[in-house]
Amino acid sequence: MEFALFQQHRDPLPEEALVAAFACVPRFTSLDARRLAGTAFGVVAEQLSEDEAHTLKEAFDKAGCGVAVVPQDTLSLEQAKVVRQATRDATQLLVYDLYGRPTGIPWSAVDCVAAGSIGALQRVQTRVGKIDGDIVVPAEYEYREEDRLTLELLAREPAQRYRVQSDSFNYVRYFGERKAGGSSAYFSSLVQDLAARTNAGTHNQGVQKLCSARKQTIHYPSQRLFEREMAWIAWVNRRAGGAQTA
Repeated sequence: MEFALFQQHRDPLPEEALVAAFACVPRFTSLDARRLAGTAFGVVAEQLSEDEAHTLKEAFDKAGCGVAVVPQDTLSLEQAKVVRQATRDATQLLVYDLYGRPTGIPWSAVDCVAAGSIGALQRVQTRVGKIDGDIVVPAEYEYREEDRLTLELLAREPAQRYRVQSDSFNYVRYFGERKAGGSSAYFSSLVQDLAARTNAGTHNQGVQKLCSARKQTIHYPSQRLFEREMAWIAWVNRRAGGAQTA
C-alpha cells in the first residue's frame, strides 16, 4: 500500500524544513525539496512506502510543520463531467446535461471550487486535407503547449465533480444577461460569483487570486498539479466534517 503526505494548513512549508525532511529519505534530494516548495499545493509527497511516510512525518513534526499521512488513493478524484450550462439560486447550483436535465448541488455540499490556467498539449490542425486530382493530400496536425482557463467543483453526498472550460460555457444563461468583455472576463465573473456563494475554505489558490483586488490568474503547469490541490482541499473539508473557513 502506498501513502501520501498532506499539509494540515494552508501556509506554505518553509523550504529549509522541506530540505531537512527530504534528506531523511534516500530517494529524495534537496532539488526535489526546493522544486516542491513552489508547487506543493497542499501535497508534500506521494507514492510513499509506509516507512518513508512516517519517516517524513517525524521529520516535519520535529520542525513544527503539521502534516498527515494518508492513503495514496486520497488523491484520486471522480471523473469530471463537463458543464456547458448552469443556473443558480440562493440555495444551490443547477447544472444541466446535454438533454437539459438539471442536477442540483446545494452550496453547503461543495467541498472545493478550483480555477486556474492549466498547461496542456493541444492537437492543432496545421494543414487542411484535400484531394487534388488523383492525389490525396492528408491533413496535418501538431501538438502545441497551450493554457486553458478551467473551473472545477467537487461536491459530496453523492461525490460529484464538474468542469467548466472558459470557451464552451453559456455565460448568458447563467447570469441572465450579457456582460462586457470576452470569455476571460466572463470566466472571472463566474469564478467570483461561485466564490461569493461558497465557503472560503473550499477555494483553491486560483480562486483566491481571481477574487483578490488584482484579479490574477494562477498558472498550473499540469492538470495533475491542479487536481492534487483539489484533492487536498476536499480532504481538509471532509476531515473537518464539512466546508470550513480558511
